[in-house]
Amino acid sequence: MRQWRAEGYTWRAIAACADDAWGTDSHGNQLFGEDLCLESARLLGENPNADPWN
Repeated sequence: MRQWRAEGYTWRAIAACADDAWGTDSHGNQLFGEDLCLESARLLGENPNADPWN
């Protein structure tokens, strides 16, 4: 997630990439992408409101 976000992917694009990579079925739902980024930042001990997350 962090690399995708750092490359400028939107939350919708991250959701679509996750769908492709993991076989999830969010249809590129931006809320799914946002949740993935929030959880990833939390697991890394990073601020989800700071770059590159937001």
